[in-house]
Amino acid sequence: MIFNYIEELIHIDDVTFTATLDRISDDLSKNQPYPFNFFVQASIRNAVKPFATDASRDAKLQHLLNFDLAEVGRTSCERVSTLLPSRINDIQTHIFPAIEKFGGGCTIAPGKILVSVKIDELAPVRLQRNIAHEFSHGVRMTQKPQATEHGYGEVVPYTVRDYLIFEGLAMVLSDTLYPAPIPPYNVSDEDEKTWWNGADLDAVGPNGYIEYIGLKAYEIGSRIVRAYMQKHSMSILEAHYIPDEELFWNSGYKHIK
Repeated sequence: MIFNYIEELIHIDDVTFTATLDRISDDLSKNQPYPFNFFVQASIRNAVKPFATDASRDAKLQHLLNFDLAEVGRTSCERVSTLLPSRINDIQTHIFPAIEKFGGGCTIAPGKILVSVKIDELAPVRLQRNIAHEFSHGVRMTQKPQATEHGYGEVVPYTVRDYLIFEGLAMVLSDTLYPAPIPPYNVSDEDEKTWWNGADLDAVGPNGYIEYIGLKAYEIGSRIVRAYMQKHSMSILEAHYIPDEELFWNSGYKHIK
């Protein structure tokens, strides 16, 4: 099921715009465990709320509506769920606009996806890539639950190493299924050395994720996953059913520790 909130956010005044977002944010985060409630609220606050003071808001939202993102979302959900069979029975995708800095999304729960789409000519493929990314997360969360409340079993603590694989799989899947002229995050050799030296790889749980998993870690995670795939002649689809420990320690990636 696709929920395109752009249709609800266009042609309303600034106060109503903000109030509408607050209501939607409350609805989507309600009854969700931490940190998933936090991710929903932060995504909407950072990516969408700044439009409240944008004088050209309606023109930008109309630009997104011209793409029929609901149909793009439907076909993308069908594709990724077919390619990655899982215990997820229903997929919900909640589509929002995004300011330039904060396009992306979050997984609210397995199969429940929030996507915020940057406003440019690549908007449709950005949506496709974000759906693939978040669906990857959902598949892994059915195998290795991050919240007991989601109904897939007791929570399994993730270390920073596990989160690297979690994000790396999602990054590589979106790149593979929906290639686009979108450059990877720029992480130099020096940047990467600094990250590895500063990260507590044994940190566990949401606090470890929030502290250490940013854009640099996304790219580093994708490098680890690609190294494993190359070493073992494996596709990204097959890699989604391999345990984190195997993908990390047997990747042969030069920096792992």
